Amino acid sequence: LEEHAELSVLTCTFFKNSANFKGTLISITDNNSKASISNCNFNNNNGMTGGIFYVDGKSVINVENSTFYNNFALAAAISSVDNQGSIHYSNCEFNYNHAMTVGLFEILGSNVENSLSASQV
Repeated sequence: LEEHAELSVLTCTFFKNSANFKGTLISITDNNSKASISNCNFNNNNGMTGGIFYVDGKSVINVENSTFYNNFALAAAISSVDNQGSIHYSNCEFNYNHAMTVGLFEILGSNVENSLSASQV
């Protein structure tokens, strides 16, 4: 997305997509951009870093009421956040996602707030 851009994705299914760079489906690398994803399914996608989403530079991705099933990345199967970017998940379901390293989420140079870890469930 370009700087100050906005993207809305509603009721979509993303199936068997792949990419060789950060963020298989959505990559935001410019400042102050925003993406909203609602009621979507992400199934059998694969990528390098930040399997589904990559966000950087004070940009935001909001994801709600979505399902992530059997996605894969070399690092961070679902998302990678860098340099004050942020991703917010609400009412989402994550099943059978995996990565070679890092796990589902990677956070670099950003803060973690209002989070719930598996050890707290």
